[in-house]
Amino acid sequence: MPREEDTGPAPGPLLQRGTLSRGAVAGGIGLLALGGLAWLRADNRPEPPLEAYRRMGLTAGPPALRRDLLVEFPAGSAPAPLVRRLEGLGFACRPAEAAWTCLHVAHGEGRAVWEAEVTLRLAEVALAGLEVRFREAAR
Repeated sequence: MPREEDTGPAPGPLLQRGTLSRGAVAGGIGLLALGGLAWLRADNRPEPPLEAYRRMGLTAGPPALRRDLLVEFPAGSAPAPLVRRLEGLGFACRPAEAAWTCLHVAHGEGRAVWEAEVTLRLAEVALAGLEVRFREAAR
């Protein structure tokens, strides 16, 4: 009986020589490209100073901001340092007869506008009270 020839693959190594090293180089290039893209798209900007209060929401944020401001500037103190601090936080302040009104407007979610308003009530030349309100409105 004649013997049939085997036409299948020849026995030998599973991968060709250099396949693993070429795969490692291609994987390394892919990782470098991915890392470079992530580095270029990273947002390195610092968080705005009022962002923590904004994340607390419209009901919890105002009392927290009021509490923090009153700890730093208690009732009876001069209003000028508090006004400078609020302007440093991004508020625009304008004086009135018996009060200062400070307003901060920022972009909210989507097309919404987020507003924070701080009213400083004065008794002669001293801080008598502090009111804080947050609002969010659609544009």
